[in-house]
Amino acid sequence: MAANTTGNVAFLLTMLALEVWLILTIINYNFTPYLPEFSLVSASTAVENISEPNHRVTMDMNVSFVVYNPNKAAMVFQDIEALAFQYGDQVPITDPAINNATKINFEQLGTRKSTEWFRLQNTTAAIDVIWVDKGDTHDDPNVYEKSGKSLALQFELRGHAVYPKDNNGSPKHRIPIKVACDGEVDILFSLNTTRSFSFEPMAPQSCEVYGEWRGPWGGVSNSLNTIFVQGYCTIFLPLTYFILWHS
Repeated sequence: MAANTTGNVAFLLTMLALEVWLILTIINYNFTPYLPEFSLVSASTAVENISEPNHRVTMDMNVSFVVYNPNKAAMVFQDIEALAFQYGDQVPITDPAINNATKINFEQLGTRKSTEWFRLQNTTAAIDVIWVDKGDTHDDPNVYEKSGKSLALQFELRGHAVYPKDNNGSPKHRIPIKVACDGEVDILFSLNTTRSFSFEPMAPQSCEVYGEWRGPWGGVSNSLNTIFVQGYCTIFLPLTYFILWHS
């Protein structure tokens, strides 16, 4: 009898501790901001050089993303740079003296969307398709324009997110973030012409955002699935053990 009483008390204390832990986790979650959302939309290219023997094109790329801040207060993005990958490898720069990615800072108001452009300068990608057409912008019928396509490019953004700013303008939370767009897209280019295009039919393409805000009691995920799993482990697993123990 004494053993059963001791077991019941231990079970109740364990349940109480787990319930308190779950409540603190939920409070922590509610005071932790959501991660921003990014979607890849379109791009423009300006060719610097086409090397047909090496099947390489050197170009400046401008890539646009739709940025959404799901929080009430404004969120600041600092030192955000874009990276491009092709067939799993990072797209190189032609001249190491040239910074191929321009870091930008911008602010996104709460519950608002905006379009932001990121520049990748002097990048070299493999040419998968190339063709020659009559230039639409030339009156001379003997002038032809060289165009092409680079396949299977992927884009990433890396930098920091700040949320929110206090009255003095200092950040309360500043975390590193990575925006990974795993979907492969094709890049179009034309010699002597700036080429603009959207990534249809997938545009806008949702990207995965990696980062972790610090709540009042440590870092938590901004996904409700985490809370559901924790609630299941807190309530149902000890209850199942208790039933099996007394059966």
